[in-house]
Amino acid sequence: MISKLNKRYLVQIASKVGGERKKRLAKKNPEECLTSLLKTISDEAHRPNAILQFTVERSLYDDTVKEARQFLQRYKRKSVRKKVLSATR
Repeated sequence: MISKLNKRYLVQIASKVGGERKKRLAKKNPEECLTSLLKTISDEAHRPNAILQFTVERSLYDDTVKEARQFLQRYKRKSVRKKVLSATR
């Protein structure tokens, strides 16, 4: 099972790249689609492709990882607050 946040990003990517049909598929089977995406990236990583290489390298830079970590922390705090608020109502 993947987090709601990762599902949301996956659906956004699927929608931007594959349109409405791929968006529906990502919503219906997010774990399978994410696994497929990562496996395809892994399978294609050995081939020279400037866009893929740039994207993967950029996503693993210290600053980008730090930004993602901070984003996840904010997202998790927000999720916890929502749960607490809904439990107190």
